[in-house]
Amino acid sequence: MSIGSNGIFIGYDWSIMNNVNTIAIWVITPDGFQLASRIVDKISGCELLISSGSIHEKKCDISFRYSVFENLKEKIATEFIKHSGHIFVMSSGIVVRMIAPHIQSKLTDPAVLVIDDQGKHVISLVSGHVGGANALAEKVAGFIGADPVITTATDVNNVPAIDMIAVENGLSIENHSVIKCINMAFLTKKEIGLYDPYEFLKQEDETCLFTKINTISEHFNTPVVIIDDKKFKIPANTLVLRPKSLVVGMGCNRNTSKNELMGFLKQILDDSCLSINSIMCLATVDLKKDEKGLTGLAEELNVPVKYFSTDALNSVKTIKNPSQMVEKHIGVKSVCEAAAILAANNKKLIVQKQTRANVTAAIVRTDSI
Repeated sequence: MSIGSNGIFIGYDWSIMNNVNTIAIWVITPDGFQLASRIVDKISGCELLISSGSIHEKKCDISFRYSVFENLKEKIATEFIKHSGHIFVMSSGIVVRMIAPHIQSKLTDPAVLVIDDQGKHVISLVSGHVGGANALAEKVAGFIGADPVITTATDVNNVPAIDMIAVENGLSIENHSVIKCINMAFLTKKEIGLYDPYEFLKQEDETCLFTKINTISEHFNTPVVIIDDKKFKIPANTLVLRPKSLVVGMGCNRNTSKNELMGFLKQILDDSCLSINSIMCLATVDLKKDEKGLTGLAEELNVPVKYFSTDALNSVKTIKNPSQMVEKHIGVKSVCEAAAILAANNKKLIVQKQTRANVTAAIVRTDSI
């Protein structure tokens, strides 16, 4: 989250959890409209949704983007997952009833704020940590001179929350049911083990919250946080955070299906005990930019594809498994290994080229998350 040089709230980085970064402001009363008008120009990527009965449009000079709805319940049903955050200027009871059918998980739900139409209180209602509602409530309250209402236990007790630590460090939460165990340990000042062999958690004010451990079995009776791209057998009180640390180089024959690519990738990851949730990007030769299977795979994994020219691929001198066949057809000694190495800033291969009939893949670990 950040404030621009002009004082405008740029926003929380919701891109970690989804592909949108817009905030919808909902109003159903004339006073609510006046209040929303004070907020909308302070938040980048904001859209105002106005009940048809809340204003008389002919009497209002509206200079910002807005839309008018007739039925609140129906409109929320179509808009809820389209936005990374929602600010409802109305009673909390209405909001709870309207959004209840659409709430799925604290890790994926958009941020939801509620403001009374007199602007006295800004309530962080849903997704306070991962969704960024707590941070947004603080900022919006500042804009309108209201009191932010934050009820998450870690915040009111001024202790950290592991889900916020994960988001701020670009780590994905693999087993979210253990979040409450770790946060309770923070609240009760209980020892928490940290297994982070590649030191993805670098900030001193966060690492000091944990007792570093070298093996998983050290703390079977103590909550543990694992930060690693490797898969382990873990005890019940262990939270697994995945860094975006794996670059997968891939080559494929023309028209290789997404399913074949995914099946081969999962096989390699399983054989290597690596997590699919740690993939940072795919990498390949630029001749594959129009390869539907590869782009479809990237979309399903929600990661980008980095493309490299044949000259760039040929510049890599640390290829372990060059291919005469690939060199004959497209003029490079390697696609998957060279692309992975380049995309990972010349780090070393941890999985050398693996081959199936239509696909090749190689994996590099990088600390550039």
